[in-house]
Amino acid sequence: MVQFLTNVFPRVELWFSWFNSTLANNGSNLNGTYMWRDVYKEGALSSGLDDYPRGFRETQAGDIHADLQIWMVVFSKFMARSIDDIQNYTHHNISKRPSKDYRDLADQATK
Repeated sequence: MVQFLTNVFPRVELWFSWFNSTLANNGSNLNGTYMWRDVYKEGALSSGLDDYPRGFRETQAGDIHADLQIWMVVFSKFMARSIDDIQNYTHHNISKRPSKDYRDLADQATK
């Protein structure tokens, strides 16, 4: 299992970085919040919920989507725990960032 996580971790980290950079809200009062970018009256295609509309309006700047918010908190905690577990077993650094950075992101997103 450790070998598998060590092999896939760089791609998972890249995937996390994509979510964190493209779906994060902008603005000082919105730090740590996330929103789907392509939400239309017909659904939210990037979330995979194209058959589940979010009401009858398109996403407005500053909206916070609870499903993505929770996903990013869980994803951040998974990243931190994976880094710690793999480093404990292999004694090698597998991440570009320390696990504390991911824990800080999770903490910021839950405030």
